[in-house]
Amino acid sequence: MSADATPSDATLSWSHTSEESRLLRALVGVPKGVIDGGLLAFVIGVVGAALLLVVNGSYALGIAVVVAAVFGVARIAPHLFARIDGEYVFFDEFRGPERWYAAVGVLGGLGVLAVGVRFGSRGFLLAVLGTVLAPLLVAAGLSSEGELDARARTLTYGGTDIDLRTLDGVRRLPVGGYAVYRLSYVSGAATFSTPRYVVIPQNVDSEVRAAFDAGVAESAATPASSTRAVRVAALGMGIFFFAFAGLLLTVEPTGPNPRAGGVLWYAASVAGLFGALFVGIGIRTE
Repeated sequence: MSADATPSDATLSWSHTSEESRLLRALVGVPKGVIDGGLLAFVIGVVGAALLLVVNGSYALGIAVVVAAVFGVARIAPHLFARIDGEYVFFDEFRGPERWYAAVGVLGGLGVLAVGVRFGSRGFLLAVLGTVLAPLLVAAGLSSEGELDARARTLTYGGTDIDLRTLDGVRRLPVGGYAVYRLSYVSGAATFSTPRYVVIPQNVDSEVRAAFDAGVAESAATPASSTRAVRVAALGMGIFFFAFAGLLLTVEPTGPNPRAGGVLWYAASVAGLFGALFVGIGIRTE
């Protein structure tokens, strides 16, 4: 975690990412270990299949399996393990001082996948989601990078500029070494992409909190036009899609095709996704 401020304390910037935080590095390392473990399982499977074919006398087929696997990895690896500048990072973590942690992560990921396979396809899916998506979502939520200009009453957070003078209220929730802020804006000042929640590290929390309070005190005196019509329209569309999804779930397949039920479930899922999207737009638009 790093923070820099000018002598006048008018401008404050901070960065709290996986490069500065051990917790975030661990959260990012868990899914990386699972993915690397999957790659290791693939290599073991290819080698095992080739050896089995050779033992059974299928020498040509065993060699073909190895050649096909090497060719596929050679084509995919440059896209997965290359930095933007073109330098390869394939197994780069195994060359640094934390190589033992990387090795343990790979073995742990391989173990997670093995346990998931034992519980069937659903167990495997839950294991992957729980060890890949969940840690990444938590790490993304706790990552914080921004710049505060107290004099101009502006905050740049996650690449988005926020005019603190458009804040209508602020709620603060301390969570461990972080502070989660719920921001509300004056009518017409916020769009769908305007941050409603910001996560601030403890070492810059007091300065950011003071700037938020000052921004609320100086809320814009001339509010923009009302967005009530947009909210009502978005919520109406969301409710329509939710109702349509519910209707699809109550319809019984009429044809003999056994996949008809799956098609209805898929259509209902898509309709529900659009419903959630429009409801989210209606809730976030102020």
